[in-house]
Amino acid sequence: MIESNLLSLSYGRIVRKDITTSDGLLPESFETYQIVDRDDVVFRFTDLQNDKRSLRSALVAERGIITSAYVAVRPKDVEPRFFAYVMRAWDLSKVFYGLGGGVRQSLKFADVARLPVLLPSPGEQRAIADYLDRETAQIDTLIAKQQRLIATLRERRVSAVRSGVTGTFLPGSRRRTTSRFFPDLPDDWRLVPLRRLGDSKAGSGFPPHLQGRTDLELPFFKVKHLAAADSEGLLSVADDYVSRETAAALRATVFPAGTVVYAKVGAALMLGRVRTLATASCLDNNMAGFMPRSDLVGRFLHHAMATIAFDYLVNPGAVPSLSDKNMMAMEIPVPSETVQRAAVDWIDEQTARIDTLIQKSERLIELSQERRAALITAAVTGQIDVRKAA
Repeated sequence: MIESNLLSLSYGRIVRKDITTSDGLLPESFETYQIVDRDDVVFRFTDLQNDKRSLRSALVAERGIITSAYVAVRPKDVEPRFFAYVMRAWDLSKVFYGLGGGVRQSLKFADVARLPVLLPSPGEQRAIADYLDRETAQIDTLIAKQQRLIATLRERRVSAVRSGVTGTFLPGSRRRTTSRFFPDLPDDWRLVPLRRLGDSKAGSGFPPHLQGRTDLELPFFKVKHLAAADSEGLLSVADDYVSRETAAALRATVFPAGTVVYAKVGAALMLGRVRTLATASCLDNNMAGFMPRSDLVGRFLHHAMATIAFDYLVNPGAVPSLSDKNMMAMEIPVPSETVQRAAVDWIDEQTARIDTLIQKSERLIELSQERRAALITAAVTGQIDVRKAA
């Protein structure tokens, strides 16, 4: 414990972590951690079978400690930055995933120690590293700007949805003070508990051998799918499917299109994700579906429920949960059906513009990342004459 600067490998970078945090993700003791120094290269060679998208190597920028589960290498007779870029090129080419073994596919240094590395002269190594430092810094700056823009656009999207479900888009409406979550509504809008607006039912469990084939009629959604909806919050494509006959035999609820679904158990609750079924579907038993009455516009209900922070409804504990009592007590603003449709149309118009801008920024980030990867690979393999490029 002669060092206390805690480091971690995250998204291809070595970052600092707070050694005093109490989030439960750190060990009780750091005595088994290894000390790394500036210009060391760290590899995460564990669980290679689980994740083939992560970046598993990075150059250390400062002295500190890092878990001994990582392999730390101290370059010798090679420019450390050049070596780190070569390893990043290997990383991007997925070289490491074809190596290793075991149930939890992993590598030791001995497994990679004899892999050949092409080395130009020391001067060329430094020139390539300088070139890549400069070029990737420009790309990283562009990516960071686009990420900030996306964050701003998403905040604007949330604000637009809230304006729609609270009627602030309506010109000249008289307003009144109402509830904690909808404190400013038009005079003629009511706040109605969810239990008076429709019916809620929990999903059902299906044995694994009864789910899976895509030619079956009913998509079978699980909590993980809440993060995979389209920009409108619609759930349409599942990993597994079940038959109507199986659902009937197990007395499982078949939820109609337009049902608003949400998690009942797990960490996804705290994100407050609310989705709408695009087609008749079944849900697993960690989810529930709310089927609105006929005079309630489903998309309006979806937007209204999505604006509420679920954390005040959730029962805390080792596994967060949401009781039917708490959920059904949630109060939703309800204008006339005509105003509901007008609000949905207004929200759709506003969010469509924002979503287009978000998609453009995400595409630019994707292209920039591809260019960064191609640039690194080309430079360390001699496909770019950095003297001319400079």
